Amino acid sequence: MKRREYLTAVTTIGLAGCAQSQEPDVQLAGVVVANYGDEEMDCEIRVLDGDTERHSETFELEPPESETGMTRESLDCQWPDAGQFRITATEGGKEETTDLTDDDHERYVVSVTKDFMSAGLSIWAQPYAEIEDVDDEIEICGFVDDD
Repeated sequence: MKRREYLTAVTTIGLAGCAQSQEPDVQLAGVVVANYGDEEMDCEIRVLDGDTERHSETFELEPPESETGMTRESLDCQWPDAGQFRITATEGGKEETTDLTDDDHERYVVSVTKDFMSAGLSIWAQPYAEIEDVDDEIEICGFVDDD
């Protein structure tokens, strides 16, 4: 094999390997912030796409009126319809993060919660397909199709 053909083959194989190792894009269908606790919830939510911040919003949620209730809000869907999403929630200097590219699903709704049993925030991603009842208080992004 000639030197030029060899270098072309090695470069092509190397680039193909890089393309295959990239994480797949996922869809962030919505982010819900809920306070189940007995104190005010004051937190910042950031939506990152790779290393680029796509959205940041601060929430001040009052405690619910009853022990079995909650107060909640949804983030405005101000991010691309698909990406390498990571969501961070910060309250009182403590940060929680969830990386949506770590799982096997294509579409997620992220919940950030504070309750009376935990010492701070909890953040988790639920596959959109597993949500049985989406009510009017959870804003699902307009680009999401119910297929």
